[in-house]
Amino acid sequence: MPSIISHAVVATAAGKAFTSRKMPARFWILSLLCSVLPDADVLGFRFGIQYGDLFGHRGFFHSLTFAVLFGCVVAAIFFRGERPFPRNWWFLAAYFSLVTASHGILDAFTSGGLGIALLSPFDTTRYFFPWTPITVSPIGIQAFFSQWGVRVMLSELQWIWLPSLVLVVAVRSVRALTTVGKKARDHRSPETGSNRKGTYSGEERENAMGIFAKFFGINEKKMIEKEKANFHIVIDRLRKLIKQGVISEQDLTYASVEHGGKQMPQVIATIDRLFKDGHLKGIEDSVQGFCYLVGMGLGVLDNLKIDKK
Repeated sequence: MPSIISHAVVATAAGKAFTSRKMPARFWILSLLCSVLPDADVLGFRFGIQYGDLFGHRGFFHSLTFAVLFGCVVAAIFFRGERPFPRNWWFLAAYFSLVTASHGILDAFTSGGLGIALLSPFDTTRYFFPWTPITVSPIGIQAFFSQWGVRVMLSELQWIWLPSLVLVVAVRSVRALTTVGKKARDHRSPETGSNRKGTYSGEERENAMGIFAKFFGINEKKMIEKEKANFHIVIDRLRKLIKQGVISEQDLTYASVEHGGKQMPQVIATIDRLFKDGHLKGIEDSVQGFCYLVGMGLGVLDNLKIDKK
C-alpha cells in the first residue's frame, strides 16, 4: 500500500480539483478520512481475521462497493440539505466515493502484498494492475523509518505527489481560462458579437486579473496597480506621439471595445509599428502590461485625453 501521507495528498489534490469554492473544514477533514479509512482493516489482525479473508486487509474495505456506500453515507450525514437529495448532494456523494475508491486503486499499483479485492463482495479475487511502479509501504510505523521507508517516499513522490500536483495545476488552469472566457462572452450580444456596454467595468477587469493572480500566488492588489501603472506609462507616450504627429487618433480608433471587438488587431498593430520604429524604446515592460489590459477590454481613446490647445 502507499503511505498514509500519499493517500492524504491524493485527497487534497482531489478536493482542489473538485471545486474552486471555499469549502468548510469538514469537507477537508472528511476527504482525508475517506482516503485513509480503508486501511483501518489492519485492525482485523488483532481479532484473528486473516489477510486473505473477506474483511481482511485489502479486502472488502478496499472495494469499489464499500467506496460508494461510504461516500453516500458521508454526504448524507454531513451535507444534508434543506430538501432531500439536491443536485449538489449527488456531486458530493460521488466525490467522497471517488476519494475512498482512490485508496484501493492506488494500492493496486503497488509492488507487494496481496492484491486488492476491488470487486468484493461479488468477486473476492485479489487484483493488481499490470503496471505496479509504486513501492509498497510497510505495515507499521517502525518499519517505515528505514531504508525501505526512504524508497517508498521517493517512489510516491514520483508516482503520486507529482502527478497530483500536475492534476491540480491543469484543472485550475482550465477553470481560470474558462472563467475569463465566460466573462468575455457574457459581454457580447448574440446578434452582433459586439460588447453590450461598450467596455468592461474596472471591477470586472480586476476580477478577471485576480483569477490569475490568486492561481499563481501573486499579490492581486499589487499586480493590478502595476499593470495600471504600465498602461498609463504607454498612454503618456502615445499622447506625446500624437502631439508630435507621429500617429493620429485614427490609428487608435479601434482601441475602444465599442467597435465590435476589432480593437486588438488595430491597436496592437499600431504599438508594434511604434515599437519597431524605436518610439517606445525603454518601456518594453510597460508595453507588455499595456497590451494585457487592452486585451482585457480597457479602452485606449478614453484614457488619452489629448490636450487640443
